[in-house]
Amino acid sequence: MIIIIIIITMVLFNKNKSHLIHLRFISVMINEL
Repeated sequence: MIIIIIIITMVLFNKNKSHLIHLRFISVMINEL
């Protein structure tokens, strides 16, 4: 599960080049876990 989250965040980060979106996505996913 964690590996999947990392892959998704990396893909989103590469597409958007946005630290805010990247960090928010990680924080949301961590809170869901």
